[in-house]
Amino acid sequence: MASIEDLKINPAANTVNPELKIELRLKVFREDELPISFSGGLFDENDIRFANLSNWETDSNVRPPISINRNRSDNVVEMTFYFSLTPKALDHIEKIRDRDENKDIKVRLKLTVGTVSSRLLGPNINVDEQSNDKDYLYIKDRSNRSTGDIKLLAAQDSGEILELQYQNVGKWLTITSSDWAQNYCPILGVGRFVTVDLYVPQLEEAETELDKYLNDAIQTVQKMEKYVHDGEWSNVIEESRKLSEVLREKNNKLIDQWKELLSQSGYQKDSLDKFYSMLENLFQFSSKFVHRIDFDKNLRDQVKVEKEDAYFVYTTSIGLVNLLSRKVKEFKKYNN
Repeated sequence: MASIEDLKINPAANTVNPELKIELRLKVFREDELPISFSGGLFDENDIRFANLSNWETDSNVRPPISINRNRSDNVVEMTFYFSLTPKALDHIEKIRDRDENKDIKVRLKLTVGTVSSRLLGPNINVDEQSNDKDYLYIKDRSNRSTGDIKLLAAQDSGEILELQYQNVGKWLTITSSDWAQNYCPILGVGRFVTVDLYVPQLEEAETELDKYLNDAIQTVQKMEKYVHDGEWSNVIEESRKLSEVLREKNNKLIDQWKELLSQSGYQKDSLDKFYSMLENLFQFSSKFVHRIDFDKNLRDQVKVEKEDAYFVYTTSIGLVNLLSRKVKEFKKYNN
């Protein structure tokens, strides 16, 4: 029987194809058992395999013996396993990240360990040098000296001398979001990431119409966040439209209040015009993914929402809500 412990996972350096490297200690519990083969892969939380074991290594100077004794032992071998990552595997890893609340990567290592064990018997023969029995067997070594205890090998009735067994072992591993972005992606050749903390305001008791809008906007962003985690890109786009719909409606008193608030924070008329133009353009951009009828009433092909489209709208929406929330706080601070 065998077990694995002290796992370490890292990107494999100096390779043409991207690979993950897992270093571990393999513990074998019997002296008559020796690991000789390995197969397996990496799996996600849904037990979907996305990477196969491509190679394994151990210290070439380590030559663990195989004994005929069946005593319990704690023989430990340090191993290194390599798992090749295809482009589809790298895409699947991004899906794993999208499903995790912290953008971490949780994978399960599954290995099938093949071991060979001895089926030989080892009876002891005790040599008594003082015996006068002429039929007694005397055994001498090359120096013509009588030996003490010796070992003889004997096969069982079936004639078997070795037995091959297979055992499945596994462990969960976690790659944190920051570690993946900063340490793995550059080595694996999937680009570099910039980690940014995006502030999402908390819901507060609504005292004004601006506060009510902000609370609705915060709830909208929270729904968008859930859709991002679930990988529902179309719903991210659809939900985002609620942020700009209110602010772009004509003859809306709320627009005048926002303009007054932004003016007091230092926005000039041209800045306000650009700000509302941005909101209008963001709304129209999102509409391209939702509606198939253009301004000329023509039917156009459905535009598929990709991950990068959803992330662009999501991060822009968070930035908008954050900006408006801080402007409201500044307004209240200097007008109370």
